[in-house]
Amino acid sequence: MAQRITTFIGKIIGSRLPIKSPIWSTVYVYEPTIDRVAEARGNLYIAMDIPAEYEDLATTIINSVREEYYRELELDPLQSLEEALSHANKKIDEYGKKIITERQETLKTLNIACTILCHQDLHLAQIGNIDTYLIRKGRLNKISNINTASGKDIQSFQNIASGKIEVGDIVTISSPKIFEFMPLSQFKEIITTCYPTVAASRISEIITKKESAKIAPSLLILEINTDIKERGTGPEAVDQTIDKQLKHEKDEIAQSLTTQDHSDLPPPEMTVETPVLSGDETPPPRRLYADEGKTHPFSPLKTKNSILDILGTIGNSTMGLLSLIGRVASGKESPAKLSKVFLIVGLCIVGVGGFRAMTTHQKPNPVIETNKAFDEAYANFTQARDVLRNNDFVNAREYLLAAQTKAQEAASLGLYPDETTQLLANIQKELDKLDGVTRLENLQPIADTDSLFANSNPINIEATADSLFMLDSTNQKLYQLTRSNQQLLLAKGPIIADKQVKLTATSSDSVYLYATLGTEATVARYEPAKDTIKDVEVAFSNPWEKANVITSWTDTSNNTRLYFVDTTGNALWRYRPSGLNFAQAENYFKDAATPPDMTQVVDIAIDGNIWMLNRTGDVKKFTGTTEDTEFKLKGLKVAISDPTALFSVTPQGTSDVIGKKLYLADAGNERVLVFSKEDGHLTKIYAANSAFTDIRDLFVDEVTNMLYVLDGSKVYKIEM
Repeated sequence: MAQRITTFIGKIIGSRLPIKSPIWSTVYVYEPTIDRVAEARGNLYIAMDIPAEYEDLATTIINSVREEYYRELELDPLQSLEEALSHANKKIDEYGKKIITERQETLKTLNIACTILCHQDLHLAQIGNIDTYLIRKGRLNKISNINTASGKDIQSFQNIASGKIEVGDIVTISSPKIFEFMPLSQFKEIITTCYPTVAASRISEIITKKESAKIAPSLLILEINTDIKERGTGPEAVDQTIDKQLKHEKDEIAQSLTTQDHSDLPPPEMTVETPVLSGDETPPPRRLYADEGKTHPFSPLKTKNSILDILGTIGNSTMGLLSLIGRVASGKESPAKLSKVFLIVGLCIVGVGGFRAMTTHQKPNPVIETNKAFDEAYANFTQARDVLRNNDFVNAREYLLAAQTKAQEAASLGLYPDETTQLLANIQKELDKLDGVTRLENLQPIADTDSLFANSNPINIEATADSLFMLDSTNQKLYQLTRSNQQLLLAKGPIIADKQVKLTATSSDSVYLYATLGTEATVARYEPAKDTIKDVEVAFSNPWEKANVITSWTDTSNNTRLYFVDTTGNALWRYRPSGLNFAQAENYFKDAATPPDMTQVVDIAIDGNIWMLNRTGDVKKFTGTTEDTEFKLKGLKVAISDPTALFSVTPQGTSDVIGKKLYLADAGNERVLVFSKEDGHLTKIYAANSAFTDIRDLFVDEVTNMLYVLDGSKVYKIEM
C-alpha cells in the first residue's frame, strides 16, 4: 500500500506569550498545498531565537530561505537547500554590515534552525544554539549541535546534517531556554503522551505560570505520520485480488469437502481466463466487479439429467416452431395457429428466466463485501485524521471506532490481509494516542520464578536497594531479583520454620515478614546482606491473622514505620520505630472525625500522605487523618476492573519529577495506569497485548525511570 509522509504539528511562538522578553523567539512552518511542490520539496520548518531588535532580519531570513528552496523544483532537494542557505547567509552578512554602519555595533548572537522534511529525509542546519530532539520508540536523542551547528561566533549556516525518519517518530525543535521551565524527562513525557497541539498547550501553560520567567521560548513539535492511499486498481492489483479471491474460494470448497461425503464425485476445478494484452495495450484503472475472475462451484452430476431433458425439449420445440412458421408462410397452414405458438414461447421464456434466476442466485461476493467494508473503514479513518487536526478529539474517537469496526469486518473476509492489518494498526495507534496508551510491543520478561520452582505463585514485589523480592506464600519461598544484572535466585525457602509468611514489606536494607502460627502473628526482619532473620518485638492484638495488607514507609530521617490494614477490625495500625524495635501499635484513624471504611481496601501507598485503593477502583487521599474529598481519579474512558496494586514514590526536595505520580495496576483491563497526584488526572497507560494477563503487583524507580510489573510468575521491566 502506498504511503505519503505527513505530520501532526504543535507549536509555541514565544514572541506571542505574555512575557516581556529581550529575545524575539518564533517558529515558522511552510507545508505546500500544491501536490507537485509538496512531492518535490516537502516541508520547511524554521525556529529562531534572536535579539528582539532583529525582528526584521528574521522576516528576511524566512522569506529568503522559502523562496530560494522552492524556486527550482527540478533540482535535488539537498542542492536546493544548500543554495537557499547560501542566499540566507548573504542576507545575514548584508544585515551585519548595515548595523555596523548605522549603529556602530557588531551583529549579536543568532540562534536559528532550518529543517526540511522531504519524503523520509530530514535535513537540518543551524546557526548558534537550537535544541533538536528525535524521539523514536520512546527513546530521546539529541540530533542538533553534532554536525548541524556553525562554530562559535560564526553567524552563518555552515553544515547540513541528514538522516531518515520513520513513521511514529517525533521531532522537537526548541530554544534551550525551554528547559529552564521543566526537566527533560517531564518534557519527554508530555511530548510522548499527548497530541502535538495538546503537548504544546500544556508546555505553554507551564511557561506562562512561572512568575519569574524572563525569556519566552518557542517550540515546534512534529509527529511523523502517514496517509494511506487507496488500494491499487491497475492490472497488477486486479490480478492479485483475483488470485486472493480464488484462493479464498478454493479454501472454502476444500473445507466443505472435508465435512461432506462426496467420495463418488471428482474434485471441482477452479479456472480463470486472463485476457492477453498487446505490448501497447494498457487496461484503464478500475475496481473489481462481482463476477470478475469468479467461477461459481456447480455440481454437474446432480443436474445432468434435468439439464439434458430441458435442452432436448427446447431443441425439439425450436425445430417444430420453425417448421410451423415455414408452412404458414407457404400457405399450407392457417396463421391462427401461430397465436398458440406465441403463447407457448412466452411461457417458455418465463420458465427459462425463472430457472436462470434460481440457478444464478449466490451468496454475497467477497470482493464486493471486502471493498465496501475497507472503503468505509478508510473513509472513517481519513475523517478522524481531519478532525484531529482541528483538535476535535471527541468526534475523532467516534470516527476511529467506526473505522475499526469496518476494518475488522474487512479483515474477517480474508482478501486484503496486508492492507487491513496495516489500517487496523494505524487506527489502534490513533486510539492509543487519544487515550494516552503506551502499547508495549513484544515485551519480554526479565525473570520468571517458575524457572526456579515449578508452579511458583509470587503474590507481591518489594524493593530494597538494588534487589526486588517476591513472596510465594503458597510454597513459602522468597525470591530475589538483582536489578543491575537481572539475576534471579531463591533467597529463602522455607522462610520461617513452623510459620506461614503471608505478607512482606521492605525498607532500604531489610525485608519485613508478616507470619502467622494459628491465631498468633509475628513480624520478622530479614537482612539480605547478612542473610539473617530475626523476630521483631511488636505488640499484636487479635485478629491479626485477618490482616490483608502490610506496607512500610521510610521518612527523610530514615525512620521506617510499619502499617497494617486490618479489614476485620476496620483499622489501619501503625508501628513507629523505637530503638531497635517498634513501639506499641496505634490505630491511625482512631481520633479521625470520620474514620474511613477499610473493609474494601486492596492496597495502600504512603509517601507522607496515605493513598487507599478500594476494590471499586477508587483511590482516596488522606493528609494526616483528614480525607481530601476533592481528590478523584479523572480521565478514564474505560473503568478500572479488578485493581490489584497501588504505588507511590515519596517526593524529594524541590524535584519537579520525583513523587508526582500514582501508579495503579488494573488487572481486569491488563494495564498499568499513571495518575497525577496533584489533580488525579490520568497521564499515561501502559498496555501489553500479550504480556499483562495476571498483574499482581508493581514497583517504580523514578530515579532510573523504570517500571517493574509482576504478572503471574514473570517480572517485566519497562522504561518509562
